[in-house]
Amino acid sequence: MQTNQTDLSRKDTNESNEIRVAVLCSAHPLGDARVVSRQALSLAKFGYQVAVFGRDDPSKTLPQHPRLRLIPIAPMTYDDSFKSRFRRIQVLRRMAAAVQEFRPQIVACHEPETALLAALRLRRLGCKIHFDVHECFEELAATKSPAPIRGLARAVANTGMRWLVRRAHWVTVVSPANFRAYAKILDASRLHILHNSHPLESFPPCTQDVAGPVSLVHDGWLDDSRGMEQMLRAVALARRSVDVRLLLVGGVRKSCDQRFAALSKELELKPYLDLPGWVPYDRLGETDAKAQVGLVALQPSGNNFGGLSNKVYSYMSCGQPVIVPNGSETAELVRRYNCGIAVDITQPTAIAEAMVTLAQSAELRKRLGDNGRRAVETELGWHKMEETLRRGYEQLCRPVLGGLNEEALARC
Repeated sequence: MQTNQTDLSRKDTNESNEIRVAVLCSAHPLGDARVVSRQALSLAKFGYQVAVFGRDDPSKTLPQHPRLRLIPIAPMTYDDSFKSRFRRIQVLRRMAAAVQEFRPQIVACHEPETALLAALRLRRLGCKIHFDVHECFEELAATKSPAPIRGLARAVANTGMRWLVRRAHWVTVVSPANFRAYAKILDASRLHILHNSHPLESFPPCTQDVAGPVSLVHDGWLDDSRGMEQMLRAVALARRSVDVRLLLVGGVRKSCDQRFAALSKELELKPYLDLPGWVPYDRLGETDAKAQVGLVALQPSGNNFGGLSNKVYSYMSCGQPVIVPNGSETAELVRRYNCGIAVDITQPTAIAEAMVTLAQSAELRKRLGDNGRRAVETELGWHKMEETLRRGYEQLCRPVLGGLNEEALARC
């Protein structure tokens, strides 16, 4: 497994006087966009010594910075089975030993199990804990449990999450739903929304004045929970009225790839699909910007509708109007900034109607797309979230500044 700067025993003169941040991610790859390419890289740029302990995935592009080390703890797996989740817990012992060798003052946790490790073991060593909550884990627990015990699973997960967030010194969330839940138990200084947006300079505006077909983009994994069938059937319906293409940036889950191929053939869509696959993070923006409309087809579930879709920020950054699920937190974001259309995402006909409406009017696409781009520029972009991250870590590092030199004090 290839990483950069894996020697944790290295103790440079300057490093010994600087705040060290350990980023723990038992489920995320070392090339993860939110965890590494944004948060960890920003912390390194701020002047912290950062080590990320995560999954090794050769397919991901790894960011580089003199203050950033990427430490593999296990190979990456995209299997979501119970056995796979149990193996995630098994790597915690290995992670704990490596983290203690690094001797951090702050640990950033990106899953409940890494937050548990920090609360039970690392907090006793004097580490300050940042817990970044990516999902509505209570709803995930319910969804993955048998129907008769879903209520119990939700209650148990809710109790566990509340226990974890109380023991963190700073909590960030991706969704207003999470924020509302945890605001009941944390004061305002310990809880913030960290939107899953991108560096705006990497996402150029798309071109809406196109002479040929209008392209629709779906970014990321595609499977049943992300509306694979509904999306394909909607494109086939829309093509009866307008000339549209579908750009799929990412991949189809292995469990769905045969059905994807069969549906594409049945609906006669193959000539109208563009399948570049996964692209490096630094090329994602220019790839997404080839389309004019962004698609979020997440099917109804507590986690899908309670969280904010990651891909909506890509589309908004590119100045694309978005089609999103009605009744979701993502739809509330779109309504707030008037940057798209919310539909019944379970119905291909409703999705197709929105596709036709946007394909027929470049002026509408431009107006809604400009609204989304402006929201990213003024409120939601990573340049804004980075300042929230900076202030949060300034708050975390105050109690440990006493033993540091003047240069380190200035950085924090």
